[in-house]
Amino acid sequence: MRVRELRDRKGWTQEDLSTKLQVFGWDVSRESLAKLETQQRRVPDGELFILAKVLGTTTDALFVPNINIKKLGPAFRVRLSRNRVNSK
Repeated sequence: MRVRELRDRKGWTQEDLSTKLQVFGWDVSRESLAKLETQQRRVPDGELFILAKVLGTTTDALFVPNINIKKLGPAFRVRLSRNRVNSK
């Protein structure tokens, strides 16, 4: 995710962003944002919309364009595959 990049463009600290997200109803700590920015924490879809709104962007813009999942490290691929709903 590109949260840190978008946050930095606004000149906000993690604490600033955390406070702004809390105003919109997402009770998130600075520590939790740090984990999100280092991809140690996933963002549920409802929170994703709040994050985009506060950062003044679209949900699509939060993600790195043209990501190649095969090139991600195995640990990250495993995290992506957890909780996947089987379409069968």
